Amino acid sequence: MTKTDAQPDDGRSEAAGSERQLTGGAFYAKTVFDRNGVAISERSRLVERILNLAYSAAHRRVRGQASWTVEELEALAKHFGESLDEVFVAAAKTRAEPATFVAGDLRLKCQLWLGPETARPAAGALVAARDGTRWTVQAAAEGLSGPLHEVRQLLLEPDAISGSRIAVLDDQPNITDSLCVFLRQAGFRADAFHGIGALQDAMADSPYDAYVLDWIVGDETVGPLVERLRAADPRCPIAILTGKANERGEVVSDIADLVARHDVRYFSKPLDPRMITAVLSRLIAGRARA
Repeated sequence: MTKTDAQPDDGRSEAAGSERQLTGGAFYAKTVFDRNGVAISERSRLVERILNLAYSAAHRRVRGQASWTVEELEALAKHFGESLDEVFVAAAKTRAEPATFVAGDLRLKCQLWLGPETARPAAGALVAARDGTRWTVQAAAEGLSGPLHEVRQLLLEPDAISGSRIAVLDDQPNITDSLCVFLRQAGFRADAFHGIGALQDAMADSPYDAYVLDWIVGDETVGPLVERLRAADPRCPIAILTGKANERGEVVSDIADLVARHDVRYFSKPLDPRMITAVLSRLIAGRARA
């Protein structure tokens, strides 16, 4: 008989799946479960109720076979009276390995939380390889010798980036707050803004070292703001975020124009805070050494 949503297993398959190292949203969800004493056999049903999902969809999330959105993780944390900040900080306290982050000629010391071994990492994904007694972390590319591991989390140690100020603009507080947590763990001073006007007021007093900007904030795009930032500082790192790039062709065209003319970086939602942090670290450190 084939198991359906109405016929859950007894938790044994879920327990077996939990033995492997989880990555991404499933890792943070596991942190919430572990902190609150939720038995392995109860986790999928709990996620089913909290997120109003089919059992199979909830089960895949718990096992790391389907991705979590930021909103889903926030709902899970809120169910236990926690914030995403608390979850991220708790997850960061798990055992880490010393490593070196490599991007071109840049080398930065970091702390690495290893994921499972991977034979076919996604193009551009961060992977870790053993280099003597230390790990090396870099973007996946052809020719890398194995064994390679997925990167569950990366914490860059303060050096050239220490104390650099980053403005994070998005009208969804859960996104700005969670991203600021990662940036602060990497040694940055990150400030969250939920409106273009508020950021412009803060910039008037003291410009930031880098900017992470949602493409659409309220009813406006940040195109004019990017133009202003580039006019004031031709080399300031700027990253554009959007979950709407695939909805209308003109959105893709507008962002592509900014990328071409103003050397901005582009990230689509749902976000991978590790990748944004790594890219900004490389850009800021490279600028400091120029």
